[in-house]
Amino acid sequence: LWSNLLKIDGLPDLVFVGGTTLRERGDIWRALNKNKAKLRSGWILWEKKIISFDDLSTDDWDGICELGTVEGFETVECAESQDLDRRRLFVQLLNATFRAHVESHLRFWPKDECFAIAGQERKQSYKSLKRTSELSVVSKFSSKSKDGRTFHHWRHMAFRAQFRLLEGACFLEITPTYRFTTDGFRKDRFHESRLKKIKEIDGNRAVLSCVLFWADYLQPDDGLFSEGSPLIGFGKLNTMSIGVGIDEKSWQQNDLETMEMDQQSSLQGLFQMESAAGEQK
Repeated sequence: LWSNLLKIDGLPDLVFVGGTTLRERGDIWRALNKNKAKLRSGWILWEKKIISFDDLSTDDWDGICELGTVEGFETVECAESQDLDRRRLFVQLLNATFRAHVESHLRFWPKDECFAIAGQERKQSYKSLKRTSELSVVSKFSSKSKDGRTFHHWRHMAFRAQFRLLEGACFLEITPTYRFTTDGFRKDRFHESRLKKIKEIDGNRAVLSCVLFWADYLQPDDGLFSEGSPLIGFGKLNTMSIGVGIDEKSWQQNDLETMEMDQQSSLQGLFQMESAAGEQK
């Protein structure tokens, strides 16, 4: 059984915490830009403190963090802490660092909290279960209106990312989804209906292919981070052995039968309402 949990194999040794007099994220970003800071890690602001994998005592953080307050804590200590607030802050730092890593390659949609491959129509290869395969990561579709006008929209592979600390290990939870745009970048006004439709069509194989693609895309050797050394090192998807399987065809058939019964029930209810309304008249 292939899960959507991507193992984290490598993290920095230390997490740095430093006090700051700045209270707004915008003020901190302006100060970082003034310092021409070249950050590798993301950072979070919490209770007058900045938390980051970057050393907060360097020139990048000059005028932002008070030098005498900067401390380094072992990453393992933060990840395995019994303090739930401390673990929650560590997960937030992982999310911020991941976003900083991928922002030059993927578009982040804050409202939907998902990452997507932007741009125009293209395909990309990835390592599937048995061989290297190719997947349409951005697809273009066209339709004509009754008056003869042609409209285009693009479908982009996307995913939601959330770090999880489970049983003493750290994982990135990959939830595949799609973004629909009008030009490769701007969200399509029919996005929600298009997304609902494709979710109804996608079966287990399609979802698995998307998870495998993103897992391969995030690999350090030949994926997204092949040109650098990221602070977060991704391993393989977590798998497990089970003694039973799922017959997807039977499952889908049951879903169809349930949908038909619901539709019939809704129609009967509608007819009863109309009948009752007629009797009242």
